[in-house]
Amino acid sequence: MLNTQLRIIFLALFFAFMSANSFSQSYTLEEELKQGLEQRYATVELPDTNTFYGQGEALEMIVNQAFCSAAKEKGLRLGTDGWLFNLKDGLDFGPSEAAEGIMPTDEVISWLRSYRIALESVGITPIMLLLPQRGLLSEDYLSAELKQELEDRQSLKNYQSMLEDYLEAGFVHTPDLYQLTTDTAKKGDYYAYYPIDHHITTHTALDWAKEVATIVMSQEGYEDFEKAAFELELLPDTFTVIGWHQQMEVQWACESNMEGQLFNPIYELSNPATANSLFSDIKPLIATVGSSHLGANMNRAGTSDYLTPGSGLSEFIAYLTQLPVQNHAMFSLANASIEHYLRNDFYAEAPPPYLVQLIEAHHHPYPIYHYRSMAPMTYGKCQNPVWQGELLFDDYFELTDMDIELSGNSMDYYLWMELDLPVLEHRKWSIDIDYDNNSESIIFDTDDRFLEFPSTFGIQLESGSKHLSRLQVNPDAKWYEGDIITTSLCYIPDVQNDYKQR
Repeated sequence: MLNTQLRIIFLALFFAFMSANSFSQSYTLEEELKQGLEQRYATVELPDTNTFYGQGEALEMIVNQAFCSAAKEKGLRLGTDGWLFNLKDGLDFGPSEAAEGIMPTDEVISWLRSYRIALESVGITPIMLLLPQRGLLSEDYLSAELKQELEDRQSLKNYQSMLEDYLEAGFVHTPDLYQLTTDTAKKGDYYAYYPIDHHITTHTALDWAKEVATIVMSQEGYEDFEKAAFELELLPDTFTVIGWHQQMEVQWACESNMEGQLFNPIYELSNPATANSLFSDIKPLIATVGSSHLGANMNRAGTSDYLTPGSGLSEFIAYLTQLPVQNHAMFSLANASIEHYLRNDFYAEAPPPYLVQLIEAHHHPYPIYHYRSMAPMTYGKCQNPVWQGELLFDDYFELTDMDIELSGNSMDYYLWMELDLPVLEHRKWSIDIDYDNNSESIIFDTDDRFLEFPSTFGIQLESGSKHLSRLQVNPDAKWYEGDIITTSLCYIPDVQNDYKQR
């Protein structure tokens, strides 16, 4: 009896010791990662805000001189200290009213939840960065009129509502960028956005990259990845930011030349072990997908493309995490950006384990065309479609008398469509679907004009339907690049199983 008690005490002490030791190792590891991150973060050479971003009396004078009544009629407003803001399309403050056909909150959350599950089912950890409106992070430079505009549009409330929706949908890694950026910018005495443009500055890009790096480096399995000693170098070259939105509209409206320049530094990121740039031959472990806040081919803050060095999130994230990052600086949230690395590669190799996605908070609250196309885009082309056919072009694309019986929940199915040729311009589409018991029409956009390969897209079916009988695709009237759409009906549970068995 005594021996048994001693044995139990010994085992308890042993497991307590092992547990404490494991905790100690875990704590030490976290501390080492944190210290390593802080050390790398501190070595990033940042530009002088006055020199590079064009703040100061000279810029203020140029902006004020160039501004005119015609610009104000176009929805452009002067803030203080040479700042320009745009009210007409919601970029700086958000829309003045809700978009037509906006989804109820419960549907938004359901849609977001299905998207999260889709990502996680194929081994992707999503990191969602909800970008606050420019006006929210520039309140110190708003006139009394603009402060009232910010309040009337409920910009902060809309941002917080979107943030809450992502969190309720289970997106654990969705930091509050409004609070983070406000606190950090004030403490660091820098501007979060450009004075005459709605793009984030390099300082903001670095702070957001640090937030992403903190999340990635704290994930289980981070230490198992092979690290690369990326080197980050601030080049003497600069990219001149001409203020492609606010500033150029003022120039057109006022028929004047705003000669004030905002400079953005260019960073070169290389792997000394291979002497290759980040975007050449290295298999990415982190993919960043962007939106129109980022652009697609310029070295401005928050962006870079595949051929040129940039000063955006991708470079900074790679440098801080020491993991290869691939940037997809496309406009569409649901289509081109995610599709670019999911479209044909899923069965050849696993997707990157981390997806960093930037979402524009000036949508109210989400672009309607993303609805129902998000989750299927995550799955991509299915290996074993339930049914496959071709839609023929004749002003519209139509399949009739399909008579496809849907077993179980019809929301478990999606239509996967492949175009013949690339989409060269922004196009609006609608899809009419007839079931045995009802019909529906889905409106969405394709913004894949930067892709070199033909566009693809997926549409999730409606719930509560038994048979699929007719399908009609109505593209933009100017769409002319191809004449056939190959269409597949995919069953999501089968697709998930296929991915797991790769």
